[in-house]
Amino acid sequence: MSGEYERLLQHNRKVICNACGGPLKYQSSGVYVCDSCGATEYDDFGKIKMYLAENGPTSKEEIVAATGVSKEMVARYLKEQRLMVRSEKKSGTCRICGSKIANGLLCANCAAADKTSPGKKGTSGKMRFRREK
Repeated sequence: MSGEYERLLQHNRKVICNACGGPLKYQSSGVYVCDSCGATEYDDFGKIKMYLAENGPTSKEEIVAATGVSKEMVARYLKEQRLMVRSEKKSGTCRICGSKIANGLLCANCAAADKTSPGKKGTSGKMRFRREK
């Protein structure tokens, strides 16, 4: 259990209630509720989501300043496309064509082409089995 506990702490997941010390149960989107006292707590993603719900779209710098979540975690959520923020400048580059993008790994054009392209090496993307002779 200690390995699992360390993994959860590494990703800033809440496991123990700050109010009573009881176990927390994950609800959704970074929200945890204590089994013992009913207190609600938030991990980094929950803090960001709550801030954006209250304040609307904002920049990455404002999120970091307001929530206390590290720049690295905000950048990670942007890269994973778990959240989108308003940005005056593009923050990354597309993995395929190299054009500037605000978030994610691919620009809109490459993402659309990637979804419509057939599977690798001329296959239809479906799993096939070879018959034994």
